[in-house]
Amino acid sequence: MNFKIQVGTPLLKHSKKKEYSFDEAAQNIFLLHSENVIVYWNYICIPIDYKYVVGDILNDVLVMLESLLSMETGEKTIIFFENSFHTQWKLTWNEDELTIISEWYSVPNAEVMLSILQENNRIVISKTLFISEWKVLLRVMQDSLISYYTYAKSIYGFDTLILIEKKIKNKGYFYHKALNK
Repeated sequence: MNFKIQVGTPLLKHSKKKEYSFDEAAQNIFLLHSENVIVYWNYICIPIDYKYVVGDILNDVLVMLESLLSMETGEKTIIFFENSFHTQWKLTWNEDELTIISEWYSVPNAEVMLSILQENNRIVISKTLFISEWKVLLRVMQDSLISYYTYAKSIYGFDTLILIEKKIKNKGYFYHKALNK
């Protein structure tokens, strides 16, 4: 499969500071230099930091997933505008076939990675499988915020996070039950 997400086990700390966005809350509960999320894009590994990146892109991920879950056919452009994960994805889908054409502007090790990612900028994947890759990451964010952040339920979009995570039926490649046998 040419798109996978590995979530790891990030280190966390408790926070009682009141924030109203995913990015601010993530900066308060995730420790720096902890495990990263790894996105596998056409077999290319892209590390994404929990503390500064995942919280920043989470609202855009939720918008993307809501579109994919609610429409059988559609088009959507998503721009993840973060210093170490700046990319534009043009998504087109019809029933269960999803095509993503990407443009990459910034990732870790950009001088090496950007040209490789630009050369491998297109993915065709089952829409169901693509959506399932996000389930465990959404669950990690939800559980981390509830367990370590006193004001989790006051974060803008927190209800949407819970709703979308529940709508996704299956876990991604690394977390599928068949691999644990």
